[in-house]
Amino acid sequence: MGADAGAVVAFITCWTLCGYTRALVWELPFFGAHFVLWRIAEALPLPILAGLLARVAVKTGLARIS
Repeated sequence: MGADAGAVVAFITCWTLCGYTRALVWELPFFGAHFVLWRIAEALPLPILAGLLARVAVKTGLARIS
């Protein structure tokens, strides 16, 4: 509906990586707070990078938007 490819890829990537309900329900009880905080801190920049790469791929013609 008019969204940029980078924004869509960043949104889907963040939705998958930064599942806070999953972190609270499953990861926190089993792995502890230290693991969950490090996982979230490391996962935060990845959607931004994925969105930028998708935007570059579309602009250079490596990927098509159907």
